[in-house]
Amino acid sequence: MSDDPMSTPMGNATIGENLLAAEASGRLVRRPDGLWQLPPLTGARVWVRSAPPPVHDCPTLMRYLFLAAYGSSAVPWGCRECFKVKILPRTLRHLMAAHQLAQSSGLGFKCGTEIDVTCSDSRYGAYFYFRGLADARAAYKILRTAIDAHPKLGPDVNMVIKRGCTDYEMACGPSDQWTFREDLPHLEATLLARFHAVPRPAESGMDQAMTKMGWIHTAYRIGDETYLDFTGGRRLYPATVTYDPDPS
Repeated sequence: MSDDPMSTPMGNATIGENLLAAEASGRLVRRPDGLWQLPPLTGARVWVRSAPPPVHDCPTLMRYLFLAAYGSSAVPWGCRECFKVKILPRTLRHLMAAHQLAQSSGLGFKCGTEIDVTCSDSRYGAYFYFRGLADARAAYKILRTAIDAHPKLGPDVNMVIKRGCTDYEMACGPSDQWTFREDLPHLEATLLARFHAVPRPAESGMDQAMTKMGWIHTAYRIGDETYLDFTGGRRLYPATVTYDPDPS
């Protein structure tokens, strides 16, 4: 194993080559002090997150290590014990209720829309984050009881326990078959020493309100009529006028 992770093969290149490619594409920024840094995300917000945030530093693990340094070829060592309980809301009504439940749970979570996530077949999602499968299983039982008793959720709303991010499974195979190279702890410690993590800014009430407005527009776009619960029963846009093809 090389003392310099930059020369370590990872995927179809070395880690150093992967990082330089990420910098060239704008996915990483080099600071004046030589440390790497993630650029701000652009685009519409789709997630509302807990404060404090989930237990893992997901932007660093996903965007810096997995996508940039590892070239999407290895699950980070720091993600090996990440397990999530996922609520699968079928409607915006369910999602809003799941967010309400999440806020009162005291757990790290994120709630949002997944209709535009390429590797997800869910409309919406509510995720709770844990270190280790045992903690996720214990929380599952508590959350299942709360969901079953919630007047706007109930036993028909599905829940699952999953490991890590779906992006990892798409690139590295089923999560129960992941393997971790022996040199990953050393590599990640060295790489993280060369990285400047920018704390995720706290979400204001206005931020969350704007995100939820986006949820409403997404629900309208996919034909989820429960968005009317949150518009006072008013349609976002007038219904299309249609005509009988056979007037006789």
